[in-house]
Amino acid sequence: WQDRFYIKSTGMLRALSNGLNDPQFDLLNNPYFVALQLEDFHVYPDGSLVVVGDFALSHPQYTGYYNMVWITPTGAIDASRPPRAGNANIVHINQQPDGKFILSGNCALWEGNPISRTFRVHADGTLDTSFQCPFGWGEMISTTILPDGRILGSGLFKTSFSSTDSLHFVRMMPDGSLDPTFNNDMQVVQPTWGPPLWMNPIPVPWGQFTFVSHQVLSDGRIVVLGQYQWIDGHLKRGIGLLDQDGYWLEEPFGSAGCGQYAYFT
Repeated sequence: WQDRFYIKSTGMLRALSNGLNDPQFDLLNNPYFVALQLEDFHVYPDGSLVVVGDFALSHPQYTGYYNMVWITPTGAIDASRPPRAGNANIVHINQQPDGKFILSGNCALWEGNPISRTFRVHADGTLDTSFQCPFGWGEMISTTILPDGRILGSGLFKTSFSSTDSLHFVRMMPDGSLDPTFNNDMQVVQPTWGPPLWMNPIPVPWGQFTFVSHQVLSDGRIVVLGQYQWIDGHLKRGIGLLDQDGYWLEEPFGSAGCGQYAYFT
């Protein structure tokens, strides 16, 4: 923001351009705000924030547990914007050009309304019921709002907890439905864990629990990152390139990828 940097830690910091703490922003010592889990945030042009995660407020106007809270440029709770609450943690936020937010997390309810694990709220945090995702379990850890209103989402999700079909990377229509022209069923596989990483003699099939993130390049191609070895059967070792519709490209990484790491964070 301007020449300063917001930094997510156990709370929220703001650093000056030289890396030192900005004393004009002090959320850590806010007596009304406790960050049980601060997961993600959005910065407005004026330096104010909206943070998502799991928070305890003891403000004169708002007391209780919330998942979406607005913060002023000085680190105070913005009492003019009511905080919003679901029934579990929120891990990701991304603002659309129209001011609405894509949220993702473990919530099944948002202010008493049933929701998918990825959902959309209006600029004030109230639920946008026109957006309906098919995901009943899992989280998106990165999203990209495309110019035509479609949304790329990566992470790990299923239509229901009991589903054996794990999805890792999808493209959604503006209403939240899956875009049938995208490779939504892209297979992402992490090798089975055994000794020495997993000492139990029964190996753990971590492939279905692999989370991925993504970055869209200026030409529309997509870099997919994560703890995986194969994309759709092609050895990529943690970094791969897709075309704009989600199909793997051999160049520029070939099969080299990130090298043969068994585990990394």
